[in-house]
Amino acid sequence: QGISGQTDKYTDIAFDLTYERKFGTDLLSVHSTYIYEDQDLDASYVAGDSENQSDDLNTFRLDANYYFDGSAVLSLAYFMIRGDSDDILYSPGQLDGSRNGSPDSDGLIAQVGYYPWQNLWLSLQYTAYFQFNGSSNDYDGFGRDASDNNTLYALIWLVW
Repeated sequence: QGISGQTDKYTDIAFDLTYERKFGTDLLSVHSTYIYEDQDLDASYVAGDSENQSDDLNTFRLDANYYFDGSAVLSLAYFMIRGDSDDILYSPGQLDGSRNGSPDSDGLIAQVGYYPWQNLWLSLQYTAYFQFNGSSNDYDGFGRDASDNNTLYALIWLVW
């Protein structure tokens, strides 16, 4: 409970979709998720931590995975976040701030993975941002571009 007995409340409504199809020993799977979040920010608003008393946030993701004989996988995913602008909640700040008060972001994730044997997983994943926190260029007000958040992730996973 926040200031003056106020609280913030979040309500999420989500939809998921999955499609799978076998091709001999190979498998294609497609997944999609949409999440609508209603944010009642009564406590944050009274405390001065939010410009708006309520905000909405929408998240969408679509990915496709192709599994080769259970030993390798290629994946491609698109993600998108859209929401109400709030200059206090999404304030400017170096690295993770938003120059225009927007949470809007989108990009692609590509991944290749390989199981050389049953308890070892090797994976390489690249995330490319087209937009981050409301802009492609100078999104934080400190000259940082969305593509500056692009990430290469290497994973070695040993399950014992």
